[in-house]
Amino acid sequence: MILFSALLVAAAPAPADTPPAAATGLLTAVASGDLAAAGATLAEDVAIMDSSGASPAASSLDAFAASVRGCAQGEPSWDVDGEDRMRAAVTVRWTCPSRPGSEALIWTAGPRVVWIQFGLPIPQ
Repeated sequence: MILFSALLVAAAPAPADTPPAAATGLLTAVASGDLAAAGATLAEDVAIMDSSGASPAASSLDAFAASVRGCAQGEPSWDVDGEDRMRAAVTVRWTCPSRPGSEALIWTAGPRVVWIQFGLPIPQ
């Protein structure tokens, strides 16, 4: 019985100590200005929402990249779904020299980004 318990512990997924590769790839590509590479990280039915206005609106990868251009990206934080280890949520903050900073939420499923919500004000 002890051996069986040890095998279950060994087979359990380890906590994610790095952000999901899809989110990292997206952020790296956007930072370098390579929108083709950024687009390759997206799921076919990705949803991109701009929350910088009065209410969230459907948007695009181009608009997301433009919103963070010239800003300094902070370290991402992330949570992995406890029930589905292939799903994760990543939060990233940017500080900008000429305007208020912003925050983006990026959801991943497996090897792809499935949702981007950007333009959120940084919580105080």
